[in-house]
Amino acid sequence: MSDLEEGQKENFDLAEDDAEKVKLRQRSLQLSRSFAGPIPPPEVLYQYDQIGDDFANRIIKMAEKEQSHRHNLQDKTIQIQADELRGIRDQKRLGQICGLTIGLVSILSGSSLVAMGHAKAGTIIATGAVLGLVSVFVIGKTSTDEEEEASIIEDEFPEDIPPKDEQEMLLGQQD
Repeated sequence: MSDLEEGQKENFDLAEDDAEKVKLRQRSLQLSRSFAGPIPPPEVLYQYDQIGDDFANRIIKMAEKEQSHRHNLQDKTIQIQADELRGIRDQKRLGQICGLTIGLVSILSGSSLVAMGHAKAGTIIATGAVLGLVSVFVIGKTSTDEEEEASIIEDEFPEDIPPKDEQEMLLGQQD
């Protein structure tokens, strides 16, 4: 064979190999579809209805039931958080009332002791009460109470549940 014929034969062999590769590539091509959210697109719902009676309606009812369940969980979580914050507030208020009562009783007791002639004891009691109250208001407590309130909100609110308005907006888009 001449060099020309051999070159043409090699080109033909390469062309056959390329054709087989294209066929292999064509065979491996796949079509995939996906959707986000609890309700599939209308054409998929239609296909579900072709499978059996009322399949699409059952899927929609399932999504509505799940949304209602999530709303109930979210409402309960918000109620628990509100109750805990109310409890913290009430506890602080009770502490303030008790502190005021102790302070007033101590100052009045110290003043009474001074009036009865026990100047040192009365002065120590009254001064101790005043210094205690002033230190609480000037220095203040650590910020653990504020951090505790913030952690209640952050730790107990489920992050995977979107707010109600987002859920309603998502469902509105799917209709």
